[in-house]
Amino acid sequence: MADLDGLRKVSLSGRLNESTYIRFIHSEEELLSTFSMFDPYFSGYYDCTMREGSGFHYQFVGLKRKR
Repeated sequence: MADLDGLRKVSLSGRLNESTYIRFIHSEEELLSTFSMFDPYFSGYYDCTMREGSGFHYQFVGLKRKR
């Protein structure tokens, strides 16, 4: 996985068979800092645990700041 400006290339095989770039966030504070150009409307996380493992994801919904 190569880094590109904070993004990591993730290659999927099988049913999806594609490559994409993802920014991995390690804390809610990092999430808010990353999207600091927006006014936060909602931030949090969800964890969908399945047989394959945990699906922990941070969420951010923001509003574009008016100039």
